[in-house]
Amino acid sequence: MLCGHEFAVYRTIGNGQWFTSGTKPDQHVDVAEGPPIDAEQWPHFIDLAGKFVSGLQVDRQCIVLTIVPSAKTKRAEARAIAQALGVPFIVPQVAGLTTFDGSHLDSRSAALWSAAFLEAAGPVLEHCTRAGTGAAPPAGAK
Repeated sequence: MLCGHEFAVYRTIGNGQWFTSGTKPDQHVDVAEGPPIDAEQWPHFIDLAGKFVSGLQVDRQCIVLTIVPSAKTKRAEARAIAQALGVPFIVPQVAGLTTFDGSHLDSRSAALWSAAFLEAAGPVLEHCTRAGTGAAPPAGAK
């Protein structure tokens, strides 16, 4: 309502489901890597992430950091944070992805990327759901 007929993306508090209102842009923009920016802020971001992760009381090998691609994906920043925290960084490379607005993946791309992410993260998810069984951690999860 606040945005009138302008396009807006919002998420419900109860279950996290995304909704849109207004007219969805139709500016299909290819996914690409963005240049590393604000590198001087990365230590601050790492500190904030470290405080958050420390409060989770979960094995760090069971915390996965990813970044959903966009027209200017900040992969370098996300990778630096994951490495500093010592958590797996899983970002599948899927060719031909597009966004509908430069930021949000269109439906086709979201489905392709999500499937690729779940496949790549599968060994970590499987290991972590079997935690306590003595199973060895997955190889190459970082």
